[in-house]
Amino acid sequence: MYHSFDTEIARLYGVNEAIILNNIAFWVAKNEANKHNCFDGRYWTFNSAKAYSELFPYMSARTIQRVIKHLEDENLIMTGNFNADPRNRTNFYTLTDFGKEVTANWQVALRQIDVMQNDKVATSIFNNNTDSNTDINNTDINTPPISPVEALFNQFWQAYPRKASKKDAFKAFKAIKDIEKLLPDILSDIEIKRKSESWTKDKGQFIPYPATYLRGERWNDSNDMIQREQIASSILKNRLGNYF
Repeated sequence: MYHSFDTEIARLYGVNEAIILNNIAFWVAKNEANKHNCFDGRYWTFNSAKAYSELFPYMSARTIQRVIKHLEDENLIMTGNFNADPRNRTNFYTLTDFGKEVTANWQVALRQIDVMQNDKVATSIFNNNTDSNTDINNTDINTPPISPVEALFNQFWQAYPRKASKKDAFKAFKAIKDIEKLLPDILSDIEIKRKSESWTKDKGQFIPYPATYLRGERWNDSNDMIQREQIASSILKNRLGNYF
């Protein structure tokens, strides 16, 4: 099972927030394309906190609720209830105008590939809730759940350009304290370094082994930290500038 997120969004709002926001953005875009779940002039997706926690087994229902609240507070999403049965408290979610701007690049990338052609990917990564009478609880998920640290490591492994000694890399990854908080910085640092001269020369033969990178805490290199902060500041300034 692979879950993805935008590292820029994760840097600004948190890894879990980036994962949930991308899921909501994906289904809002799909429902708009299929003309499903249109209410009050907007297209919506829906799920319960329990269903989300089954879809993302490394987040508890309480964590999901906290993440949703955070996304609302940041004016990235809106919530509503459009169930025909008033006893049904399942929430509907859509992007705010600001949320659309934040996720724009990610949605453009999704439109370039038809994820829904692969049923296995569709059911294990996203919740197909184009029918407003069902949610993830009615979807078969045959892929065994992975631990939260495995889910985070998958993000690191996918981003790191040198695929070598995966078992040792995972061991080093697990040993890092507060890895969930550090992962956005690590992913941002990898994105910067993979374009640097030291990592691109001689076809990347000087890229350190992933375990070496992790144990040496190479993401704390001073020059790269300054560059990451400048990038994050620029992103935030550009986004806020569109609304104020």
